[in-house]
Amino acid sequence: MKKSVLFACAAAALLVLSQAPRLMSTARAQAPQPPVSNPTVALLGDSITEGGLWANYFPAQRVLNLGISGDTTTGMLMRLGALVAAKPPKVFIMAGINDLLRGRAPDDVFATYRQIVSEIDSPSRKIFVESTLYVTAPTNMAVNEKVTRLNTLLRQLCEQTRRCTFVDMNTALAPSGQLAQQFTQDGLHLNQAGYEAWFAELKSRHLLE
Repeated sequence: MKKSVLFACAAAALLVLSQAPRLMSTARAQAPQPPVSNPTVALLGDSITEGGLWANYFPAQRVLNLGISGDTTTGMLMRLGALVAAKPPKVFIMAGINDLLRGRAPDDVFATYRQIVSEIDSPSRKIFVESTLYVTAPTNMAVNEKVTRLNTLLRQLCEQTRRCTFVDMNTALAPSGQLAQQFTQDGLHLNQAGYEAWFAELKSRHLLE
């Protein structure tokens, strides 16, 4: 009985040792990438920001992508430490749609958004507030009325305080008041054509130079 137990233990140990290189390789592949050091640009947002291949489109910039899928303005406010510590001279923010889709009032979202801008405001930093994008079907388009209200407040904030520059991305991505169908597959998130239109718009405005 003891011999059979010892044999089983030895076999299990050999199996683990034989798989060790593969397991270590997998762990390395899944390990998070180190943060961008001394970024020239930081992007704060939700999944729409997270999904952009910013470094590929703007290789001359050191881009810190702080987009997180499903995040809200409240979540972004709570994780500003990483952005402040990185000290990027340019920050782009696109946020709010998840808040609105979950039923939060645009004025409440704006109050949190304004706090974000206040927290990262610095004489050595340019802050670009990109308009919250409209949605289209099959996403509930009733939210677009709230999007309009939020964007109006954000534009006023930038114009009145001079803390930020408002960048209306809906002119390029949702010119009819809803996200253009060619730029999305689910009515909310951008496809490759949508990202290319977004990047092209920023580049045409010379905002990432």
